[in-house]
Amino acid sequence: MHTSNTLRLTACRKRAGLDQAELAHLVGVRVRSGISRLETGSRIPDARTLVAYEILFAHKAQTLLPDVARRERRRILSFAKLLLRRLEGSVLPQPKAKLAFLKALIARLETEAA
Repeated sequence: MHTSNTLRLTACRKRAGLDQAELAHLVGVRVRSGISRLETGSRIPDARTLVAYEILFAHKAQTLLPDVARRERRRILSFAKLLLRRLEGSVLPQPKAKLAFLKALIARLETEAA
């Protein structure tokens, strides 16, 4: 299923004048079908592939795949809130640095989401 994310990936490749096999070789994906799966949305790029796309096409991951970036931010925010609740509700003392980190992370992610 083509989405705005997948169309963006395809457009970057075509603007560079690369076919899927050439891009697969540059990115380090074993076969052309790996790029095809990224461009059709049946696979989400792993971190290594995202970094390669960022380098090759001079675009940040959140620009290339904003839907994926938003989804991952929401997932991290949800987990950070859960972890903070668990730590604050614990009878054991928690390191202040850990609590401060989680609170700052939550504040940053909530600000970015707004």
